[in-house]
Amino acid sequence: MKSGALAATLFAVSPAAAAAPLLGADLELTCESALKHDFEGPDAAMCEWYVRPCEVCGIDKPPSGYCLPPQLTSRELAAVIVADLRTRAEARARPVKEAVQEILKSRYPCPR
Repeated sequence: MKSGALAATLFAVSPAAAAAPLLGADLELTCESALKHDFEGPDAAMCEWYVRPCEVCGIDKPPSGYCLPPQLTSRELAAVIVADLRTRAEARARPVKEAVQEILKSRYPCPR
């Protein structure tokens, strides 16, 4: 399949899958789509990449500034991120990595 046809096919399947999210608002749309489709497919993979930045990369070092509960699934975490993005205009306008970090730090602070 030629690259133009592949891109058109991906966009027809999911507009969010055609490009990586750039802003928090883009991630909100990607994760909403993933949640509507049983957290399967390219939107779910992209959503998970951003909401669980260390674990899907295989990095052993714990994230800085937040501590996720071990039982929290990626699907549950995506729902939390989407809910927060809906109510945080400033996070929606930030670059996606900053928006996610902000939400995770406020929702899941590490115990002291």
